[in-house]
Amino acid sequence: MVSFCSAVIFIYFLPGFSLVCLFNGQRWRFFYSLGLSLLLFAICLFFLIFFKLTWAQLTFGYLSITLVLTVLALYQIITGRTFSLFSIHFEVSDLLICTSIAITYGAYLLVFGPYDELPSDFYRHLERIQLIHRNLENPESKLTATHLYPNGYYIYYIYAVTWSIGKISLENVIFLFSWLHGVIVITSIYLFSNWWLARTFYSPRILALAACILFVLHQGVGPFAFLRYYALSPSLICFPLIFLAIIIFIEHLERNTS
Repeated sequence: MVSFCSAVIFIYFLPGFSLVCLFNGQRWRFFYSLGLSLLLFAICLFFLIFFKLTWAQLTFGYLSITLVLTVLALYQIITGRTFSLFSIHFEVSDLLICTSIAITYGAYLLVFGPYDELPSDFYRHLERIQLIHRNLENPESKLTATHLYPNGYYIYYIYAVTWSIGKISLENVIFLFSWLHGVIVITSIYLFSNWWLARTFYSPRILALAACILFVLHQGVGPFAFLRYYALSPSLICFPLIFLAIIIFIEHLERNTS
């Protein structure tokens, strides 16, 4: 469990968060941390395929880059660059709400479990992750470019790498990925809704939480919840990036019209 949590931090958030710290980013740190981390991984994956590197070389290179970025970010913070976890878009109350989301959704999955009924797309996604995971288990394996062509395989690599570093059983992988991706999506919906509703309502947090609840309970693709059914699909991890793109676009238009 500890190794899996460490893998999630290293793959999903730490590289991007370090870049945010280096550039003293004060806005949308959650979205930028996730987006920049995925971008860095994609760049490393490109170099792995272009230069025909092995999986062991990719692991060493990616973790080395992450370590260097983390040390530089810590140095910048320690030497006087003011940095606070909270900002105009993320206050103490938001931290408490996001923590509650993680705990509540974990309890929800403990009761109802991940969506693993047959037949479903769940096993199609799981099959792709397992295929890449088996390839990564061989330190000298070289990943061919053909793995990138099918839709979403870049995201499956991230899942497989996190699983490989985390070293947990398949059963735990299914549960933890379902929980992790659900929390990422629900948190993204809350932060985006809170920002958008603040334009009209003085206290939008209750409405933002209502948006999260409705999304979780909505039977998006039939007699099952979208969030559980597509827990292992690439679409979930793309939700925060879509929200970030919308935010950047709207704020850009507002700056040009003001």
